[in-house]
Amino acid sequence: MLGRGRPLRPVADGLVYHAINRGNHRDRVFWGDGDFQAFLRSLGQTQLRYPFKLFGYALMTNHFHLLLRPETGQSISRILQSLTVAHTYRYHRRHRSVGHVWQGRFKSPVIEDDDHLLDRAALYRGQPAACRHGVRLVRLSVDQLRCPRSGPVQQPDQ
Repeated sequence: MLGRGRPLRPVADGLVYHAINRGNHRDRVFWGDGDFQAFLRSLGQTQLRYPFKLFGYALMTNHFHLLLRPETGQSISRILQSLTVAHTYRYHRRHRSVGHVWQGRFKSPVIEDDDHLLDRAALYRGQPAACRHGVRLVRLSVDQLRCPRSGPVQQPDQ
């Protein structure tokens, strides 16, 4: 009897994703400022190659969160594959290591509506206090974002 395959990712133009990936065995993937900056350079290079709108990110020592919308015709899978492969290549060169850097398949739930978006935005803002591993870099900009099933995002009162 054949097992069931993994579920397919939702793919459609205009979807906004909360992409997450963690270090293998929950190990560190960012050891210092150079690692964080290199990841951001890889993110920028990936964006040039496979265009997407980046609304926010949070980089912790052992994982990352990205809030993004692939441009028309682009694939979340291709974007994250390009990013994580580039980071893995650089990581192994820098740390003289081999093997898996990332723990399995990345997660990329679709942001369903404005309430879901604001919940994710609160997570990004709350990461420094909530994360045991410490947030190094956080950026959030949802001013221009429209979720596919709702209207423009309303920012909560600060």
